[in-house]
Amino acid sequence: MGKAGRAARRFVRLDLFLLLPLMLAVPKCKQLFSRVSRTVDDPAQPIADPPPREQKVLELMIGRYFFHAERGDWPGHCQSIPIRKIMPDWLYARWLDLLELFEQGWKSVVWRHETTKYYRIQTKFLGSLRAKLKVLEYFRLFRTLKRHGYQEGKGLPMILLAEGAAFVRVDGAHRSTVLRHLGYAEVPVHVLRLSDLELLPVESDEEAKAVRWFKERCEREGPLEAKS
Repeated sequence: MGKAGRAARRFVRLDLFLLLPLMLAVPKCKQLFSRVSRTVDDPAQPIADPPPREQKVLELMIGRYFFHAERGDWPGHCQSIPIRKIMPDWLYARWLDLLELFEQGWKSVVWRHETTKYYRIQTKFLGSLRAKLKVLEYFRLFRTLKRHGYQEGKGLPMILLAEGAAFVRVDGAHRSTVLRHLGYAEVPVHVLRLSDLELLPVESDEEAKAVRWFKERCEREGPLEAKS
């Protein structure tokens, strides 16, 4: 690829973030147009509770190992998983309004992203500015997957920690949501078992506690994702 091609690819990666100033200006613009509905503060729309701290620690611990290890050294195995198992109906519905904006294009994303449940959840945990950046990153992922499809073997895989009925989605929530929206029935997922988890290096007491937490979950009935 020549210099012109590399420059074009860099621009494609950056062009969505040029929308950020417009997104920051949207609240003031909406005040000028009363016809625009304001549903951002609608108390009827529930806000999600944050996942348990142990789950986030496991996600970071496993993600760190996969990022630094060679692909051939990854524990676990890859298998095709029904998309509805890793992205159940209740969770997909929480993201659907933003996906529909993505289908409509960047103007709808800029003007109406604040009305979506996804943005409100991210704002609660990250703040307004970082939530807008998350929306733009998600929009870029949506456009890439819609144009090129899911390319297995490129970058980190979608990772699922599973043992019996208990499982934790370590990485790939955004990708699996988009793929379900695009009509995929199954997706390739890298599956780790409890025995694989025990082989990973533990670098802190908090990570050791998280591993024990998942062991206890394996002894209980049902996964976290079964709770709506």
